[in-house]
Amino acid sequence: MLEKVTYKDIYNYSCSYWRQNKRFGLVAICFLMFATLLDIAVPVYSGKIVDLMSAKEDVQSKDVIIPLATLLGIVFTLQTFRWLSWCFYNQWECLSMRNLPTDALYKVQRVSTDWHANNFGGGTVTRITRARRSFELFEDTLFLNILPAIIIMFGMSAMLVIQVPSVGWYALVMIFIYVGFSLYTSYKYLDPLYKKSAALDTDIGSALADTITSN
Repeated sequence: MLEKVTYKDIYNYSCSYWRQNKRFGLVAICFLMFATLLDIAVPVYSGKIVDLMSAKEDVQSKDVIIPLATLLGIVFTLQTFRWLSWCFYNQWECLSMRNLPTDALYKVQRVSTDWHANNFGGGTVTRITRARRSFELFEDTLFLNILPAIIIMFGMSAMLVIQVPSVGWYALVMIFIYVGFSLYTSYKYLDPLYKKSAALDTDIGSALADTITSN
């Protein structure tokens, strides 16, 4: 009977690879967070320029120069930080993608002959390759999608709370409801379906690989 894998096991397993090259990861995450924070400031200064241009009284060109220059500086810095984050992140991820299947193969090559006799070789290969793809997807989703989304959601909510409190607090409450609902549905419905899909994928890979080997 296989030991049940918990979310804590997945977290500890992922952290073991993230820590191996943590300097690249920390630098990448820092640049990504700075770029996301600057991304929040873009609509603020864009709004100031729009307000100046739509004002009824005459607007001098010098009144627009400072907000426009600030906006261009923010956009340039934002794109630079984002590019740097991708450089370090790709290096960090590539090292993990190299180490993970290498470690898996190292472990598989040292298990008993009985284990290999009772497991399809194609299924073992499928599990290793799927683990690499799943780790990559998990890492990209966590650091490239969820982390920036959290910063933007709470950053924009904080700005709204300061400027328009009623709208800001409403947005904050809706964010918590949306996140809670998403986590519940993912755990309740998507997780069992993904596990079933992974098991079927292993069976298909086993049948295909071992049939070809038999031929």
